[in-house]
Amino acid sequence: MVSRLRCFIGGILFCFFTSSFALHATENDDLVKAMMEVYAEELAANPQDYRTYYSRAMAYFGQGDMKKALSDIDNAIKYFPRKEKDDLAQAYLLRAKILSERGEAKSALTDLNSALRLVPNHRLALKDRGDLLCRLGQYDMAKIDYNHLLRMDTRSQSAFMGLARGSYRPAGESERFISSGCQSLAQRSEDLFGAQRDL
Repeated sequence: MVSRLRCFIGGILFCFFTSSFALHATENDDLVKAMMEVYAEELAANPQDYRTYYSRAMAYFGQGDMKKALSDIDNAIKYFPRKEKDDLAQAYLLRAKILSERGEAKSALTDLNSALRLVPNHRLALKDRGDLLCRLGQYDMAKIDYNHLLRMDTRSQSAFMGLARGSYRPAGESERFISSGCQSLAQRSEDLFGAQRDL
């Protein structure tokens, strides 16, 4: 119990301090180092602690260390109890993001499918899969996910933006152009709607 609490608190502190502009780089480095030591201690005591692997994978992902993040999320998924469907789906989503960052889109798609098999109405998984399918040029498949999102939430901005991206196919343009435009629109929509949520 104490070890999970330490990891949870460590994760919260990591998220708070890494997003804070008030800390100097050396203070931030010291905090990250201390947090990673706590994770290492927890995993030394319990090498199958899936929640600690998951938390450390998120930390590595936040630092941009995709190799270590992938190793930890692989272990988290390996040890996750299959009955914890929601949490396991979240682990698959994280691994899909890591794989996508590494340029492994097909493997990321496999993980998004796994997450949706566990939790069929998982909104983030549907959005992420729709976005990934759009980047892969599979617009008709992406449209299915975006329409599913709209059935769950008739005001889903993610679904509307996804449908717009999937519909935008300029005549005579190459698939590569469409795919890059799809990614650009996805980022712009995230920036726009993220900024609106912050207001």
